[in-house]
Amino acid sequence: PDALAAALSSDDPLTAFDAGERLVAAGPAAVAPLAALVASDARPTVRLAAVELIGRIGTPDAAASLIDRLKVEKDLAVRGQICMQIGPAGDRRAVPVLTDWLKTLAQSGINDVRGPKEVQPSTCFIRHLEALYMIGDPSAIPAIEAFAKGIPQGVGYGGFLTHFVTAGADEALTILRQKQAFADAVGRQAGLADRIAPLMEWFRTDRVARYRMYADKVTRVSPEGREILAAVAAGADAKLADAAGALLACYDRLK
Repeated sequence: PDALAAALSSDDPLTAFDAGERLVAAGPAAVAPLAALVASDARPTVRLAAVELIGRIGTPDAAASLIDRLKVEKDLAVRGQICMQIGPAGDRRAVPVLTDWLKTLAQSGINDVRGPKEVQPSTCFIRHLEALYMIGDPSAIPAIEAFAKGIPQGVGYGGFLTHFVTAGADEALTILRQKQAFADAVGRQAGLADRIAPLMEWFRTDRVARYRMYADKVTRVSPEGREILAAVAAGADAKLADAAGALLACYDRLK
């Protein structure tokens, strides 16, 4: 893996691509050399590629390496790429790191930095907010509310950047408040929270479930959510089927 990680810096695109695919295939053994590459002074494109590859490996240790890097990373493009990986991973360990950096980023203001979209501070705000609502932990709500109150008005292009960041904060709050309301409603049904815990954990950790946003659809108590629960209830996994059936039985009462 060390030699493959070094090959990511090759000037030959095919060599770098092949090295990346072989690193993902190596799985956990590739996390440490890739994390070292992210922390190095390699070209920005190489560091970004290493972050993406760690995200594709997708193990808890891989997520932990990205979360640790997020604590200290200063480059906005790299920070944004890390957020794009840890959000879909759904790892709640990232929540305090993300909310702390929302405070840090807010202190520097929302500025229009000339250059690629990915390195604009406003976009970096959005990446952090997106990661928080993808993770879906309502404990982030107070930090986002505080952040939203401090967004300066009228910044950039007649207020466009203010609107851009405000809309991102509003979307994150809407999704997280919805998840909190769903959790509260479930809590009012005796024993339901414990019974559906395996299902909610599956929503959080299964790659297909995350990709298809099953949790978001179910917590909206929507027709799509009902279809998802019905499909899982009819599936082969007895534990998940029981949990989905229990939730489906009282679904209408959760609105």
